Amino acid sequence: MTVEQAASGPGGGTAWRVLREPFRPRIWAATIYLLASMFVALCWHTVLAVGLSVGVATLIIWVGVFVLALTVLAWRAGAWLERRWIRAMLGVHIPDPYRPLPPGSLWQRARVVAGDPATWKDLAYFVLLLPLGLAWFVITTTLWAFGLGFLTAPFWYWVPPRGEVSLFNNGDTAWVVIDSLPDALAAAVVGAALCVAAAWAVRGMAAVHGGIALALLG
Repeated sequence: MTVEQAASGPGGGTAWRVLREPFRPRIWAATIYLLASMFVALCWHTVLAVGLSVGVATLIIWVGVFVLALTVLAWRAGAWLERRWIRAMLGVHIPDPYRPLPPGSLWQRARVVAGDPATWKDLAYFVLLLPLGLAWFVITTTLWAFGLGFLTAPFWYWVPPRGEVSLFNNGDTAWVVIDSLPDALAAAVVGAALCVAAAWAVRGMAAVHGGIALALLG
């Protein structure tokens, strides 16, 4: 009997679906996206802050009109890229929601772009991306760091000069001390459970982010 056949027995199928999550490529693609989203958000916040502030400040000499127009085009292009990035990493397909541009002058097309609700929903997405990206980055980093750190404890616990690793140390008391192979093996079991939990947390965060992106970018 193979592992897959044993897992498909009574109760085994559910257990296997739970335990296999860290091994799914989609989870690692989502992990990369959640970690990168904070840095993407920082870049766009910088672009938008500079473009909007300079554009508004120079409106009196009409230069601001062109600066603001370029800023709008920049965030629409960024939203276009974000839809493709989300589809590739999270598996969420978001169709382009923009109104078709009418034939006519550049001014008429600019009015359609500026009056399109999808344009301003794109901006709302990039404004919201920074707090979301920060939350995703902190949670994802913490879960995977502890999970993988504990899981690999048998390979590195002896590396520090004192031959032990102290975690959650407040200076007087250490709640977790790994200083022997049995301790390291026990930590590895805990790490395996944390990795499963981290994978499911990533799946949940990816679903939340995909839903928000679908609502604002779609």
